[in-house]
Amino acid sequence: MMNNPRDLIRAILLRVRERDDQFTEQMALQVEEEIRLEWAGERVYIGRRKADSARAAYKQGASAKELQKRFGFSRSWAFRLTQVEED
Repeated sequence: MMNNPRDLIRAILLRVRERDDQFTEQMALQVEEEIRLEWAGERVYIGRRKADSARAAYKQGASAKELQKRFGFSRSWAFRLTQVEED
């Protein structure tokens, strides 16, 4: 498995292998092949986890304005986040 830092699949599998001796190179290659077959050509969005923290802050009483300042959200994003929580 090559170590191309811009290849997300390989970066994830490399980290798994570094943390789990039982996850073999062969297993990594098999998982990589399966993912590439299923996701080839797709654009994938990886969201930041700060939205989860912002939702928790909102549930604890933070206003949309506070979310903007604290998490660096735009006004529209903070408002949208608060509306989703109310639904």
